[in-house]
Amino acid sequence: MLKKKKYDSLITVTQINERPEWMWRVQNNKMKPFLKTFVKFGKTIMKFPSSKIFKKLYIGNSIVFACKTSSLLKYNSCVGINCYPMKLNKEYDLDLNWPEDWKRCEKAIKKIKQ
Repeated sequence: MLKKKKYDSLITVTQINERPEWMWRVQNNKMKPFLKTFVKFGKTIMKFPSSKIFKKLYIGNSIVFACKTSSLLKYNSCVGINCYPMKLNKEYDLDLNWPEDWKRCEKAIKKIKQ
């Protein structure tokens, strides 16, 4: 943040491979696309385009949130309007939200130390 003066906040992110365009929801026991990306004849159709046509996506990983006090007070959020994405390698994305995360993290830390 100190080097990135034009930004009012920073969050750590990790690149993801999952695509919202390929995600589904169940409605009335039927599969429905999550996004209405592909529409034909006024109906959302189920289509699976190549992943090569999509731009990279990132997800916030809750490892670091940093923001200027002025931004926090103005937006009432730790993510401001000019947020810098600090990209982390997936091997360092060790989030402990659920009990099963502990074993995954312990394995990853052992691997990193080797």
